[in-house]
Amino acid sequence: MLLTGGALPLPAQTRALGRLKDFKWADLRDVAAGGAEATNRLKTLITGTEAVPQGEGMVWVKEVRIESYAADGRTNLVTEAPECLVHQTAREARSAGPLKVLTGDGRFFTEGQGFLCRLTNYSLTISNAVRTVIRQLPDRPLAGLSLARSLGAGGTGPSEPSAFDTPLTVTARRLEFDGLANRVRYTEEVQADHPQLRVQAETLQLLLDTNNAIREILAERNVRLTSPQDGSQARANRALYTAGAGQEQLQLLGNASWTDGWRSGRAETMTFDPQLDTLVARQDAVFTLPRTAVQQLQPQPGSAPAASPPARSAPGASNAPAPEVIEVHAATLTFHVPSARDPHRRILAQTNVVILSPADRSRATGSEARYDEKDGTLTLAGHAEWQDDQRLMRAERLEYQSTNRCFRARGHAYLRMQVASLGRPQAFIRSPAAETPPPSLTNQVIEITCDAFDYQEPWLTFSNEVRGRLLEGGRTLGTLECDSAALSFSSNHLQRVELDRAVRLEQLPFERPGRSRRRRALHCERLEADLLPGGYLHHIVARTNVVARQQQWRANRTNAVLSILAADLFSADFFPATNAVAHAMADGHVEARHAANAARGRRAVYTAANDRLVLQGKAELELGAGAVIRSPRFQLQPFQRWLREGQMSPLGLPVFPAHPPLAGEAAPAPAERAGAPPQG
Repeated sequence: MLLTGGALPLPAQTRALGRLKDFKWADLRDVAAGGAEATNRLKTLITGTEAVPQGEGMVWVKEVRIESYAADGRTNLVTEAPECLVHQTAREARSAGPLKVLTGDGRFFTEGQGFLCRLTNYSLTISNAVRTVIRQLPDRPLAGLSLARSLGAGGTGPSEPSAFDTPLTVTARRLEFDGLANRVRYTEEVQADHPQLRVQAETLQLLLDTNNAIREILAERNVRLTSPQDGSQARANRALYTAGAGQEQLQLLGNASWTDGWRSGRAETMTFDPQLDTLVARQDAVFTLPRTAVQQLQPQPGSAPAASPPARSAPGASNAPAPEVIEVHAATLTFHVPSARDPHRRILAQTNVVILSPADRSRATGSEARYDEKDGTLTLAGHAEWQDDQRLMRAERLEYQSTNRCFRARGHAYLRMQVASLGRPQAFIRSPAAETPPPSLTNQVIEITCDAFDYQEPWLTFSNEVRGRLLEGGRTLGTLECDSAALSFSSNHLQRVELDRAVRLEQLPFERPGRSRRRRALHCERLEADLLPGGYLHHIVARTNVVARQQQWRANRTNAVLSILAADLFSADFFPATNAVAHAMADGHVEARHAANAARGRRAVYTAANDRLVLQGKAELELGAGAVIRSPRFQLQPFQRWLREGQMSPLGLPVFPAHPPLAGEAAPAPAERAGAPPQG
């Protein structure tokens, strides 16, 4: 279609006035520089059934046909009109009537009303009712125009078209064709229709190669793209489609946005590459997707994915409730859309990533986020953070697999969650107000740091240098240290706790004016606890090098009373929904100290029903006066009276509340506290 101007010899029949038949006017090429192009080769040929000279070099021609030829002699372009005025001197042809233009290979057809054709470089202007039909060869399927594939993120894309099966039709009020640049420009009321896409804009420009195949399509100003397949729409300041050398791209440039049912997105630019099946959104990209389209991060124990209606339901439909959605924000978002080559969706978000879920008020941030539909994995990396109303998690990498509902945190992991989301606080460290009903849990929080933690139903596990704190209103109530910890959940309540290796539990003292305060600690190598719904203790076992300490400061006193329990193993059962010890047993090198008193033996068994402690196996009682009593077996009953002076909880274990005094029980006499041996 690339044409060059040349001399236009004036045929003899146009020099004399009068009506002429079988008009023919040939334009021959000049000798090219260097002699590479032969002379007298046809450049343009104008023919007509009838011609009337108008004077001053102008001829009216009926049934006109203008043929342009490439340098190799091939027919490049054919223009036909019922009539036109040929200005031989100016080398122009014009008419207010209709015309049709067809390329030599039949792939490019244009018609319109009113035209001006400059023959020197064969530029053509059509002023009204422009309609162009472009048919592509199979190697140019215009796949990049598929808005359904590129932005709809659904299906496997269109099948490869056969020759001349995918026409692109362009309508506009005005057309300008530049033969030297091989460029076609449409203006005013422009609309381009393709089986996969409709484009509307104020201007549309086509850049063709020497074979009349589309190399570039540029739509500008108020650009709107609509998919006839699914109704999805996109808008931008400009839309640019490029093809050639085995590459193809569709770009939305400047304030790009897209909507498809409940899906939507916006960015400064969006680029779809059909060869790679990728859509890349750059500069402040934001996409909103139903949670069914991308499984949301759901690390909280016991939770189940919320059901959502079909993702493609259209907004405003009377029978289509709004689905739960997520918002993905990032500097750059890359979508691998499903295709015949790879049917799985993948999403990569990079730089300043924020994922919002309004339904559960959760928020995730990081430097990078990856989602792979093949295994349902969502990974957040680079100072990753996830939080909702009750939980906050941080790590170098957070990963959630929806297929097996497995959540992982790796590298400097941190978890903060409300105690109410785990059950009652007695599951870990109880408030010192053990004699009163448990307070509200809404302001009690657990913080845990470790190297890594995992959740796969029903277990939440922490590993490597686990450190924890229990806080209330910003005040630390207790601390936890161990090498690993595991929490088991059932029906969204805490069911079992396992702490392993170098276990240290500590409850910090409370300042309570006019009342005593306590500091309690438990050390062992392993601690196991079973809990009932509501967070109440059911059974615990502490193993290996068990040491429990309690320091008690009585009201208005500065010196603390120390109580210690040491054993190889300690276990206890509890009254239902009370956290009060019903039965306890310490085994192996048992030693209990309270102030100046001590008890030793191989085994100690406490029964709350009769308030009796049985100490056996080379049992020994050491009294404050220095007296030591030994026996194979001691029975201390009532045991609480023997401990009354120190207000010590059973066996001094710091995580249990003191058993309440028996009804009507009198305070011990001073003589009894002075060292008289208990009943045995």
